[in-house]
Amino acid sequence: MEYSMDETKHRIEALKGKIRSGFANTRHPGPDKLALHECDECQAVRDAFARVDWKTLDDEVIKANFDKLPLFSPEAFHFFLPAYILYSLTHLYSEACAFMVYALTPKEQKRNEAERKAMLLWWQERLKPFSQKQMGIVYEFLDIVKDEEGFRHDREDIDLGKKKLREFAGH
Repeated sequence: MEYSMDETKHRIEALKGKIRSGFANTRHPGPDKLALHECDECQAVRDAFARVDWKTLDDEVIKANFDKLPLFSPEAFHFFLPAYILYSLTHLYSEACAFMVYALTPKEQKRNEAERKAMLLWWQERLKPFSQKQMGIVYEFLDIVKDEEGFRHDREDIDLGKKKLREFAGH
């Protein structure tokens, strides 16, 4: 669907309001539950996000960590995703936004049964903290991005990924 620039701005501003209210009561998972793996990259994530709130997260932290979403624990992913979405809505053609789309659209790949089950469990665990309303916000973000001209080549992948995400979230 084609939207005018004014309609797109209105959709973005409306979604920003939904994000602020829909995630207002999320709680920081604590420094020990930010990234569960023991490696230098996960330690850097713990160091960068240990004492920050998603509502006041500096853009520079997101820019420096645009590709770290997969390292977050499910609780940290739930807590910080609103900040990443807000940043991406303001910077639609940034690396952070492109990576957000990638991180939120599971790919259908040829996998054996064990790999499919592991992927399903990983996504279910990752999405468990999200309410249906919060998942609606995520889907709306993906729709806004998909409707942008710069993402026209990714529209089919976004639709397929969104369908998978709905399946994994169970709503």
